[in-house]
Amino acid sequence: MLEVTKCSPQLAIMQLGNAFKRFFKGESKYPQFRKKGEKWFVSITVELSDVFLAKEKTGQSVGLDLGITDLATLSDGTKIQAPKPLKNKLK
Repeated sequence: MLEVTKCSPQLAIMQLGNAFKRFFKGESKYPQFRKKGEKWFVSITVELSDVFLAKEKTGQSVGLDLGITDLATLSDGTKIQAPKPLKNKLK
């Protein structure tokens, strides 16, 4: 419990506190549990054995254009193909 972020349960407690404040002021009804939705959010902590450091600056720059047919086109003419996971899975 101490290794995970405190933000998720802390936010829920703060929202519950605000709901009770509004209830006691007469601004709203008694707080009730309600389902937020089908999606779940997960926080995962990992340890990396190899840390990748940023490369040294070369002083050169390149323009980047994001597209539809290609993922990106660089100003030097290099084209980076867009991944097509659906097409691969359909095969």
